[in-house]
Amino acid sequence: MKIFDLNGTLIHEDEQALRGGTLKALDLRRSDLEKVEMMGADLSGSKLDGSSFDSSFLNGAVLRDVSLEGGFLSDCCLNGANLSNVDFYEVNAFRASFRGADLTNGKFLGCEFSEADFSGADLEGATFAPDNILHKTSFCGANLATATLTGATFKDVLYDDNTKFPAGFEPAENGFVRE
Repeated sequence: MKIFDLNGTLIHEDEQALRGGTLKALDLRRSDLEKVEMMGADLSGSKLDGSSFDSSFLNGAVLRDVSLEGGFLSDCCLNGANLSNVDFYEVNAFRASFRGADLTNGKFLGCEFSEADFSGADLEGATFAPDNILHKTSFCGANLATATLTGATFKDVLYDDNTKFPAGFEPAENGFVRE
């Protein structure tokens, strides 16, 4: 599969690298990667700002130390993916699946996680807060019921009646604000 940026310029042409391959430290900014299968691919340290992964399969992918500003992950499957130490800014991950994913020590500012599934995901040490123009991160309708939230920081994060939390977790006492 050829990878093009959003201007139509060819930036990568290795079909084998997409599934389980190594794409470390690539500059894939503004790439159209919608509906691609990149299960197990290693994108560690890549620059993905402005890229779209809508409806893509990134199960088991390694996205450690990735930068994604203004990107799209709606309906994306990231089950079991390693997203540790990522820097997500204004990322739209509506209905994305992060089941069993590692989001430890990541920074998520102004992100949209409405209706996302975080079942069994590890969010320890991650920060969820508004971006610098005060767009709040949203977990409205998200499933956090079996996620590890210990050590995660939530500041002015939105939730609603459909958001599922772990038993005993008090959203208002942990930086969540009802929408």
